[in-house]
Amino acid sequence: MVTGRDDREEEAARALKRVAGEGGGLTGHTESAAGGRPDEATDPAAIWGKRIGRAAGLVVLAWLLYHLISTYLIGTPG
Repeated sequence: MVTGRDDREEEAARALKRVAGEGGGLTGHTESAAGGRPDEATDPAAIWGKRIGRAAGLVVLAWLLYHLISTYLIGTPG
């Protein structure tokens, strides 16, 4: 019984190593095709994309909090 479990553990370890070696994730194929990720510290598009995305996220969060508080905590009697 122990050898069957050991065989499965070894097979699982080999599969994990193979998957880790393939790398990638969701963007792995496009990164390797483009020659790697650009340096985000000096890439103006990446910098502005992060700034715009974070600002938009903050605006959406503020609106959501306002909406939830005004709807469920303050509410209008009615």
